[in-house]
Amino acid sequence: MKRTHLCKICFSPVNEFSAHSLFNRVALCDKCFAQFKPRFSQFDLDGYQALNIYEYDEFGQNLLYRYKGCFDYELNTIFLNRFRSYLFLRFLNYYIVPVPSHPLDDEEREFNHVVEIFKNLPLKMIKCVEKIQRIKQSSLNIHERKNINGRFKVVDGEKITNKRVLIVDDVMTSGETLRNIIRLLKEYHPKKIKILVVYKVNKRDD
Repeated sequence: MKRTHLCKICFSPVNEFSAHSLFNRVALCDKCFAQFKPRFSQFDLDGYQALNIYEYDEFGQNLLYRYKGCFDYELNTIFLNRFRSYLFLRFLNYYIVPVPSHPLDDEEREFNHVVEIFKNLPLKMIKCVEKIQRIKQSSLNIHERKNINGRFKVVDGEKITNKRVLIVDDVMTSGETLRNIIRLLKEYHPKKIKILVVYKVNKRDD
């Protein structure tokens, strides 16, 4: 009996002979695949080069909710795997530093959502930032998001000294979390810092 692959998002049968299926390692049907609209938009965050892959549209919002809100672990590969080779070459010799969630959130979810997305890239990862206050960004207004000092700490910061660092996150809203982590990491004198986020919220939504 021939094995049928099902789409990781909608569970429909996957056309194994479609163009994207031949080159993509993740099982997605044609309809779901077409809803991903990568933009690869470069932007500047306080003088640091940053890149987002998608704009934060309704489709992406629903996917992230299923993934990290409903603990649908199998979705971890759908965001980046089609770009593995490109991102590897673009950030060659960089070390991934993931934006952390609180340990209690990781324990409840049974995985760290940012780590699981970005571990699919063939780059080394250094988990040197910890979140010490359990506050969700989505529950804060724009003014509260700007006052996040003290919510993170660096552990074993010497691991990034003189290294090229790529800070990664699933979604960027105001950018204050990334700014705070940059300030912390700078104290350990990395050679260079860049930023990569899966989704970026449009300014009108901040």
